[in-house]
Amino acid sequence: MTRPITIDEQSWIGAWVCVGGILGNIFFGLVIDRIGRKWSILLATLPNTGLWITSILATEIHHFYIARFLGGLTGGGIFVCFPIFVAEISSNNIRGRLGSMFILSLNTGIMVGYALSSVFDYKTVGFIAVGLPVASAILSFFILSETPQQFIRNKNEEEAKKSLRFYRNCRGVTCSKDVDAEFEAIKKGIIEAQGKNEKITLSDFTEKRAMKALFVGFGLMTLNQFSGGYTFINYAASIFELSYSDIDANLSTVIMGGVQIVGTLSSLVLVDILGRKMLLIISASGMCAGMFCGGLYQYLYHIYDLTNVTWIPTVAISGVILFGSIGIFSATFVVFVELLPSKIRSAGSMMCLVVLSSLGFIMLRYFPVVLALIGLQGVLFWCSGFCLAGMFFILIFVKETKGKSLDKASSDDA
Repeated sequence: MTRPITIDEQSWIGAWVCVGGILGNIFFGLVIDRIGRKWSILLATLPNTGLWITSILATEIHHFYIARFLGGLTGGGIFVCFPIFVAEISSNNIRGRLGSMFILSLNTGIMVGYALSSVFDYKTVGFIAVGLPVASAILSFFILSETPQQFIRNKNEEEAKKSLRFYRNCRGVTCSKDVDAEFEAIKKGIIEAQGKNEKITLSDFTEKRAMKALFVGFGLMTLNQFSGGYTFINYAASIFELSYSDIDANLSTVIMGGVQIVGTLSSLVLVDILGRKMLLIISASGMCAGMFCGGLYQYLYHIYDLTNVTWIPTVAISGVILFGSIGIFSATFVVFVELLPSKIRSAGSMMCLVVLSSLGFIMLRYFPVVLALIGLQGVLFWCSGFCLAGMFFILIFVKETKGKSLDKASSDDA
């Protein structure tokens, strides 16, 4: 495809990933308890492979729509499966860090994508990437075990014990007592959560702790999208071109990708030290400040001579991504999984992520239109205000789950 892409087409390229994401959230949310966490993750590699094949063969605009849809389908599935998988295999003292590693791997992929796309065309990038999901599926099949919780739900206690020993790296007699005690605690928690009726009913979602968890989950998903960070990542090059920065747009996106990794690494270190709540507050306040500084620069640019400080937009937007990666982009996916009761964890995660993908669709579909109407400064000020509101939401409604077991974290008195 050689012709320029229109603003409307650009917005649809951005939005189709969220259409796929919504369907991926729903589909994988429905199958994850039926086929298990491991097989759901393996299944998600199929549309990912299709994404890169479609990108290689693309010649028309609708081919890019299909590729983005398949990418969204993969992402929707992975965002349902990975947080649950990681939460269930992790011990209490490292669950936050392992949860942040999921976002770290995602951000590493984004940065590599920025770097490759600044050097190669999209077809070459497709040839480089197409083998990765296949290799990932093969390695996961032979290395990973299903989670202990899933085995217990399937009435396979022997395999559940083997799985727990595998994920606790327990190979001798010394650690067996601790693993056995943890196994009994996990088993007891699942049995109590399921109650007499193992099937999920409407009353499971309307009980007090479930409603509180879903309210917080929906709120964090709204903040994740309306903070503007995810949209900025998707439209990075276009935003930097409009920001009056003297730094090349492609170079700025690579810098931003590197900043994402630094932020996620910080989250990896701090999430089990400062706790989830404090990290989210720091993240929201930092994003608020970065958005406000970027918007103020855009406003003052038309009034004063700012040619000596044209680096400010890159620093401000990179600061937004840095603080977002510390908490809003990473810890949110740890928190809502920890807060959801065991019985509705899969279904509740699906609901939260459908909200995330739906709001992401709105943001990506209409961002170019809103940008054309109110300008970059208007967008930055609006997002800054939403981050400020999000900070107070976290302060009031989000409870700390650091160091608690999944059953304790989701209880009313946690």
